[in-house]
Amino acid sequence: MGRMARERLSEYRTKQLLAATLEQNYAGCELDAERDWQADWAAAKLAGPFVVKVDQGIKRRFKHGLVALEVAASEVPATAGGFFARGFRYCLAEPYTAHAPGAERYLAIRRLRAAAAVLFATGGGVEVDEHSETLAQAELSPASARTAEDALGLAAGTFERLHAVFNDNHMTLLELNPLLVQNGRLLALDAAAVVDAAAAHLVDGRWTAADLRRATLSREEAAVEQLGAHSPASFSLKPLNPAGQIFVLLSGGGASLVVTDEFCHQGFGPQLGNYGEYSGDPSETEVMDYVRQVLSLLKKSPARPQILVIGGGVANFTDVRTTFNGIIRALDEAQGWLREHDVKVFVRRGGPHAAEGLMLMRNFLESAGLLGLVAGPELGLPELVTTATTHLGIPARS
Repeated sequence: MGRMARERLSEYRTKQLLAATLEQNYAGCELDAERDWQADWAAAKLAGPFVVKVDQGIKRRFKHGLVALEVAASEVPATAGGFFARGFRYCLAEPYTAHAPGAERYLAIRRLRAAAAVLFATGGGVEVDEHSETLAQAELSPASARTAEDALGLAAGTFERLHAVFNDNHMTLLELNPLLVQNGRLLALDAAAVVDAAAAHLVDGRWTAADLRRATLSREEAAVEQLGAHSPASFSLKPLNPAGQIFVLLSGGGASLVVTDEFCHQGFGPQLGNYGEYSGDPSETEVMDYVRQVLSLLKKSPARPQILVIGGGVANFTDVRTTFNGIIRALDEAQGWLREHDVKVFVRRGGPHAAEGLMLMRNFLESAGLLGLVAGPELGLPELVTTATTHLGIPARS
C-alpha cells in the first residue's frame, strides 16, 4: 500500500463539514485574493464583528499576527487586504464569538496505524502546545468518547458524529482548538483538518483539490531556490515567523545552527523571522540578491523593533570582503526604510580578508545609522546573540 498524500484542508471547508455533521449553521466567508474577493465579501452580507484570519494551513497564526479579532464589517476588506499584501492568498472572515478565555477547550482526533486516538483538554487556546501535559489521550472507543464528552460538557453522541466526519472525509487529523461548549453543543472557534489528498474522488464532492492548502514557497524562498540552482555556492532561506523581530544572515551550516540554537536557548526562538545560510564562496552579486530576499521578509514583518544579525564562523576560503560588499549593496538599497524603522545590524565574522570586510561594514553601518555591533571572532557566537537581543528590550528566559 502506498503512503497517504497528507494535505491540509482549508479551515473554511473543515467548518462547513463540521456544521453539516453537527446540524449547525456556518456563516464564514472565504476570501481568495485571486478572485473578486471584495465582491464576494459584499455579497455575503454577514453581521459582525468578525474574526479575519489567514487560511493557508499555517499553525500558530495568532502568535504570528495572522488573526485579527473584533473587526467591524466595514474594516474586513482593509484587514484582509493587509494579509494579501503580505503575500497570502486565502483569508477567512467569520462572526466573532465573545467568550471568557477560561471557557476555551481542546479536542482532536488523530489517525494511528491501526486505530484512531482522541485527545482533549479542558484548557485550550494558543498556549496548549506549551502545556501538552494537560492533554488526555486514549484510543478512540465508546468508553473514551464518553469520557471526553463528560470532561468537556458535550452532549452524548457528539463524538460519534465527529468520528463520522473524520472517517467519511478520509481525515488523518481533526483538531478543534479552541472550541466552546454551549448547552452541550460544540462551537469550533478554530478548526484544522489533514486529509488523504488521494481520496478526493471518494468523498462525493464534499471537498476537492481546490480546498487543499498545500505548503507553497514564498516569493522569497522561490527566489533563493532559483539563486542556488544557478550557482556553485549554497543558499537556503526558510521563513519562520511572519511577525518576527529577529532576522538573520548566517554563513556556514555549522555556525548558522549554533546561532539559531542560541537564540532559542536564550528564549528568543518565537521572535526569529527566518532561518537560512549562504556558503561556498558566493559572488558579490549573488550575496546581494540573497540579502534582498531576507530584507524583503524583514520589511513585511509588522513587529518593532527589529534586528538583523549577520553571523558566521571563521571561513576557510569564503572571501569575507566580497560577501560583505554584497551585503552592503543590498543594505544600501534599503537603508532609508531600515533607519526609519529603527533596525539595527549586528555583525560577527572571521576568515579571509575579514579585517577589510569588517572595516567596510562598520563604516557603512555607522554612516547609515544602522550600527549595532561589528566584531571579529574574538566575540563568541553566544555573546553575539546576547548583545543583539538587548536592542529588542525583551528579557532573555532565565
